[in-house]
Amino acid sequence: MKTLKQRVISGVAWNTVGKISNQILQFILSVILMRLLLPSDYGLLAIAMVLIGFAGIFREFGFSSALVQNQNITEKHKSSIFWLNKNIEPIYAELRPGDIKHSFADIDLIKEKLKFQPVISFIDGLGKLAKY
Repeated sequence: MKTLKQRVISGVAWNTVGKISNQILQFILSVILMRLLLPSDYGLLAIAMVLIGFAGIFREFGFSSALVQNQNITEKHKSSIFWLNKNIEPIYAELRPGDIKHSFADIDLIKEKLKFQPVISFIDGLGKLAKY
């Protein structure tokens, strides 16, 4: 059985590897997007990613970490944190004609030209990926 020191070192090492891998992957994807997008489009993407990053920080607020560290967790605590994190979402202005309702890409052209029909929705696919 591993000692506490060994488990801490192992946890720190895996966390470090995960964060470094994430940064490398983000850098590679940024380079690919730089090559594919026009400079003005890439600038818009960069602005959006900064805003999404801040939204993620504000959405978390550290409640989940506090829940993990709490010794006396009740079902009420878990439920409160879940619904708080679930319901903190950006508020959008009223939809205008021509807006894409859920900000998903329209795949009608792909369906028409390639006779492509998705078997599973985007949201269901993300759910299955998260469970995997």
